Amino acid sequence: MPAPAITADHALSLLWVRLLAWPTGSAFGWCAAEAAAASPGREHGGGRLALGRNETLAAAYWRRGAAGLMAG
Repeated sequence: MPAPAITADHALSLLWVRLLAWPTGSAFGWCAAEAAAASPGREHGGGRLALGRNETLAAAYWRRGAAGLMAG
């Protein structure tokens, strides 16, 4: 199954995250979202914020259009 497209809501949410003034020093980035929205959040934490894998958690709890327990 192809990856779902980013919606306008996802894009707006990610824009707000990118515009935040992040603190310097030690940090931990965490997000829980629909699968298509979680991936860009994960990439932002590891990219622009330069957080390591042990400093981020991006959980994709569901997939748009999928049904059932832990759909996705």
